[in-house]
Amino acid sequence: MKEKRLHAGQHRLRGSTIVTVFIGSLFLLVDDALALVDSSSSSSSSLVDICNDRSCYPATGNLLIGRENRLTASSTCGLVHPDRYCIVSHLEDRKKCFTCNSRQPWARYVNERSHRIENVVSDRFEMRAKKWWQSENGLQNVTVRLDLEAEFHFTHLIMTFKSFRPAAMIIERSSDFGKTWKIYRYFAYDCAESFPGVPEGMPRRHTDVICDSRYSFVAPSTGGEVVFKVLSPHIALEDPYSEEIQDLLRVTNLRINFTKLHTLGDNLLDNRPEITEKYYYAVYEMVVRGSCSCYGHASRCKPIDDDGVVLLGTTRPDMVHGRCECTHHTKGLNCEECEDFYNDLPWKPAIDRETNACKKCNCNEHANRCHFDHAVYEASGFVSGGVCDDCQHNTMGKNCEMCKPYFYRDPDRALTDPYVCRACECDLRGSLNQGICESETDPERNLISGRCHCKVHVVGDHCDACKNGYWNLDQDNPDGCTACTCNLLGTVNNEGCDKRTGECTCKRLVTGDNCDRCLLEHYGLSEQLDGCKPCDCDIGGAYDNSCDVMNGQCRCRAHFSGRRCDIPESGYYCASLDFYTYEAEEALLEGPAEVELREPYWDASQPKQWTGSGFVRVRESSVLNFAVHNIHVAMDYNVILRYESPMPSTWQNVRVDVIRPSPPDPTGPCANSLPKDDFMQQVSLKAGERVYDSVQTVCLEPNVQYHIRVTFGEYQQTGYPDRTAALLIDSLVLMPSSSAIAMFFNGCLLYTSRCPGYWGFPDCRPCQCNGHANVCDQRTGACVDCRDLTAGHHCEQCQLGYYGDPRLGVGIPCRPCPCPGGPGSGFQHADSCYLDVIGDNLKKLTNIQAILQETRQHSTEAQLLKNRADQSKVRIETVEKTAQEVIKALNDSKHFQTIAKQAILSANENFDQTNQDLKAIAETTKTAEQIVNASVELLASLREDLKKVEVEYLQIGKDVERALLVSESARQKTQDVEVKRKTLEEQYKEAEILLNEKIGDNEAARQRAEQLRQTATKLLEKTEKHLSDIEELRKIVSVNEVTMSDVENRLAGLLSTVDAATDSIQYYLKAYDHCSCPSSEDVVDLEQERKALDANELRLAAFSKTLQQLNSRLEHCTAHIEERTKFYEHCD
Repeated sequence: MKEKRLHAGQHRLRGSTIVTVFIGSLFLLVDDALALVDSSSSSSSSLVDICNDRSCYPATGNLLIGRENRLTASSTCGLVHPDRYCIVSHLEDRKKCFTCNSRQPWARYVNERSHRIENVVSDRFEMRAKKWWQSENGLQNVTVRLDLEAEFHFTHLIMTFKSFRPAAMIIERSSDFGKTWKIYRYFAYDCAESFPGVPEGMPRRHTDVICDSRYSFVAPSTGGEVVFKVLSPHIALEDPYSEEIQDLLRVTNLRINFTKLHTLGDNLLDNRPEITEKYYYAVYEMVVRGSCSCYGHASRCKPIDDDGVVLLGTTRPDMVHGRCECTHHTKGLNCEECEDFYNDLPWKPAIDRETNACKKCNCNEHANRCHFDHAVYEASGFVSGGVCDDCQHNTMGKNCEMCKPYFYRDPDRALTDPYVCRACECDLRGSLNQGICESETDPERNLISGRCHCKVHVVGDHCDACKNGYWNLDQDNPDGCTACTCNLLGTVNNEGCDKRTGECTCKRLVTGDNCDRCLLEHYGLSEQLDGCKPCDCDIGGAYDNSCDVMNGQCRCRAHFSGRRCDIPESGYYCASLDFYTYEAEEALLEGPAEVELREPYWDASQPKQWTGSGFVRVRESSVLNFAVHNIHVAMDYNVILRYESPMPSTWQNVRVDVIRPSPPDPTGPCANSLPKDDFMQQVSLKAGERVYDSVQTVCLEPNVQYHIRVTFGEYQQTGYPDRTAALLIDSLVLMPSSSAIAMFFNGCLLYTSRCPGYWGFPDCRPCQCNGHANVCDQRTGACVDCRDLTAGHHCEQCQLGYYGDPRLGVGIPCRPCPCPGGPGSGFQHADSCYLDVIGDNLKKLTNIQAILQETRQHSTEAQLLKNRADQSKVRIETVEKTAQEVIKALNDSKHFQTIAKQAILSANENFDQTNQDLKAIAETTKTAEQIVNASVELLASLREDLKKVEVEYLQIGKDVERALLVSESARQKTQDVEVKRKTLEEQYKEAEILLNEKIGDNEAARQRAEQLRQTATKLLEKTEKHLSDIEELRKIVSVNEVTMSDVENRLAGLLSTVDAATDSIQYYLKAYDHCSCPSSEDVVDLEQERKALDANELRLAAFSKTLQQLNSRLEHCTAHIEERTKFYEHCD
């Protein structure tokens, strides 16, 4: 009953909305959070594997996609020669007949008359009606066959016909690659005529082979569909994994046999070829829906391969493949077994949110053996019971996941790396406590594996680097490093000075020995990449490009404001650079010139390519006279001519003259202008360009009426006039010359534009290029054209592909990298290299070591004493490490922590004393004998302290062991109790929910439902009694004689009574299932039904005639009642 109600769509699950998805007649329960993905979709960083924490199933798809070459047809029109065909629905149209030519594949706009079988595989919906498959005219028996490369699950078939649907057809399958075939279903307009002996009607079981007439009608003449579902949706599916169901779904080949055409009958009267031209099979689209089966362990499938070669070699994104991409540590074509070494649990199919994934012992590749511990298995919630044995590589723990004491986990290595546990390695120059490191990473306790305890000005996991702003890492320095003198904000990467040399390296826009000042015309020293920001003062609104070094405020001219001086005051405006524009159509025209007006573009998004109202078309000997009378500032101006040239070549002869009414003001800026400056010489206007900008400038003054005369001479200077030559002149523009604007002056030296070898006016500081360049940038000081294969701001580094140290004072020249090939060879195996400073300094270090060796020879006794002290320090370090491990193991025991801390304090005191002794040794080398005696006494004291510590450590170890045993036992019991409590709580909640959903909280309803159940049971017993009475009736009928009509009437009354009883039983069973109480009238009706059944017993005893002629009818009646009885047997 539960399974039947499942298929009836009554799904109620706690905490989740369940959607019933019908896929190929299989009902699958899919959580609303589960996304259906195509089985051919590729894995990516954006696609989450839905198999991670639940069962998963590959989505169905069209098996034809990507397999067009595996689809064949026994007949196709136009393969040999073009065939003529007609369309029945077009008989009244002017064009009713067409040509089929399938000798070449279908191609849009090229060969749309090809109707091969691959056309039924549709890529896009809009192309569905433009191509189809079509058989030859008049052929009755035509076969379409799909041969798959592997075994698939086939769910349903959909065919959309362009022609009439077949009057008869058969769908067959093969699961052995075509060796044997089984029939799925017959389709026929007249099943009795086309397939005599084949049962008709709806199937009772999924395996029934019947004849279906629903998809074989004449209408419609086009667009009709044939739909076949392997599993009928109206038949309950009890076990989708049964062999019977799997055999139905399993296919390697599919065959559709068209056996009879629909005709209009004229083919029976006339056998001319023209009659058959309108009878053929034509299919727009065919969909073969299916998928691969993976037992809930895969959501995608991939191509079947053979020795690594993909069959057919063709895949498409929406193609359905046959090999499961197994998850949950399963393997096989259908994920039907566990992977090797994942057999901790037996293989099971994944069900809903239970993955049932196969498991193996997880030892992180540090052990080869493990054993099962049932206590561990229960403590893990029945997930895993594996415990690793003989952990190697300095590891320990249940899964070899921890490092042994005195080792730490290397953060750069995976947990499975054999070298993951390493000995502590701290730089003694910058670390405290002689290099003690943290053995594990714990964010809650702010622990990082392998991290050392650094001095004040030292950083790094190994305490091997100075902090930013510090340099010279020194073991004798109690703070580790010395402070830099650089400004952090002005140094590259905000790191201060070089951590080895202490030198400051300034950012690109910062200067000063300590990188504490911005370059000229820059401000705002900060953490940004270049250090400072350019002043960026407005060219017209500011006097120059200098600004305040703190806030960047520029020096504004009158009536300008803002940081950049780019905001005019109220009542003022700032003219643009092309303010002095004079339209050609407003000039005085002489010669063959005319104005051409132009309308703006209709499309407002396209900018105008001209100013004013249009152009002036000029020809040879034309003259344009521009009146200039509105100059406001006396200065040099460039004369710019805007034009359009429809000619293919350059207009070679154009003259520009500036006509002054009087000489310039002798006291003004134009006093030095000569008459020759007003003549612009001969200019050329190039074809294809739109602007001519004069190189020579002209000085103009305010309040003066000027005329600029532009004369257009010969087009090509051939000596002959060219009447076709023409130019379109837009306007003339007077643009202020950049050389006349103060902000564009360099200003280092008078009458020059640069300071050779210097930069930074007005200071004019020398360029710092390490002798590899003579010139630097006048504003930034960056060296220009570095020589000797050098590069950088100061030519202080080698070019890419070279190495050395070209700085002054070092003088190591740049040489090619000794990598195979070398720079410029075209086959260099490395892009760059660097100078190994350590290697170059080894020689110096060797000399220093020789000197030190002589010194050590004079202090042999002191060195021996120091070695003994070092041994003591090592032993003390061992005690400290052991004590630290004790502290970590005793987090829950304050008493043990106190003892361990005392041990550490004692060890630290001894360690501090030893350091003092060592310093005394180093300072008093001459009195080595006295220090030896003092150190011997100190060692004796240390030995006594060490013995005490060892005794305390042994006692602590025993206490730790007892505490761990007690803690582990308590923890184990607590976990067991918690697991059982959660299990009981979940079982109680589930039972409570099921109880509420099943019968509610109404006790009376439950009692009434039980009464109904008993009543229904009694009715079933009565029905069984009727069956036995019918059997007796058959015996009585053989010896009694009753008229045939009387028997039929009485039997019909009996059957109607039984049907009424059946309806009542179904009603009360439904009421019982839904826990709804019937009314008292229903109970009375039930009692009346029971009495009527009792009366039928007397009526059945009255039958007394032999009915040999009615035996068949009685047997039919008996079969009908037996069928209903089987229906009752499904009711609880």
